Amino acid sequence: MENQYNLKSPAVKRLMKEAAELCDPTEHYHAQPLEDNLFEWHFSVRGPPDSDFDGGVYHGRIVLPPEYPMKPPSIILLTAPLTLSPSTPPHPPPHPKTPPHPLRHPSPCHPPHSHTPST
Repeated sequence: MENQYNLKSPAVKRLMKEAAELCDPTEHYHAQPLEDNLFEWHFSVRGPPDSDFDGGVYHGRIVLPPEYPMKPPSIILLTAPLTLSPSTPPHPPPHPKTPPHPLRHPSPCHPPHSHTPST
């Protein structure tokens, strides 16, 4: 994948650094770029303890603009939080056109940016 990006681009440099920093999942979250697109990431995050979301695992997408970090990413939550109580109806399921899909990267510790550019 390194051949399809300009390694001098500030966005590419920043995203490669962030992918390396987030390489190892924690018990609270995991995020990584797609294998074939450095500008689209998928993440999963656990619901905070002692909240209505405790015990849940939520999946989402982060779509980063080429101007990143000067322009913000779009964050799309693909897993609808389900909160059941007598006074609150459940949230609707995710939109059928945006189904959650598993992370497609073969190994979280070998992100697509493992190439080190020469100086």
